[in-house]
Amino acid sequence: MDRRLGALGACLLAGLSLAALAELPADFEALMAKAQAGDAEAQYSVGKALQKDRQYNDAFHWFEKASAQGHLPAMNSFAQFYELGIAVRQSHQRGFEIYSHAADLGSAEAMWNISNMYRAGELGESPDFVAACAWAIRAERFSDPADNTWRSLKSRVERVLPRLEHALTSDQLAQCKKDGEAWSPRQAKGTTSGS
Repeated sequence: MDRRLGALGACLLAGLSLAALAELPADFEALMAKAQAGDAEAQYSVGKALQKDRQYNDAFHWFEKASAQGHLPAMNSFAQFYELGIAVRQSHQRGFEIYSHAADLGSAEAMWNISNMYRAGELGESPDFVAACAWAIRAERFSDPADNTWRSLKSRVERVLPRLEHALTSDQLAQCKKDGEAWSPRQAKGTTSGS
């Protein structure tokens, strides 16, 4: 039997459309079995496939499961669902809490997302450019060239950080740099799953 045909059952169980089936890896059935058995990377991959197919409630479920195991990319996706109100009631505070936990585990992407939340004023009555600048510096400091998102993150930081720095007074810029350099994750990236 064709492996894709065997994957059809797993695809339908996951709630994916038939159109999404064509884009799935040939071993989706095995991936779903791993996800159901508790494999965080597989749970994240299933969540991404569901998200791509706009099955947001199911994607949220898989991101939550992988996040509970400390899977950093899943934590970022899970936090983003809260930040943007996708499949869940929007809560900037809850998104921030999840991003903060991922940042404490060493996720530069989470640090960048926190910077964006401060820059957009999602964590207070108005934007906080000093905090946004400090978190952008942290994202730059802790980004890992071995990470497949490194180039994209580096490009975003290099584009936005000078604008943030330009918007600050000299005292604010000094505070930003001090805060950005003084902070370190509580746990080094690579000591948890999904890194």
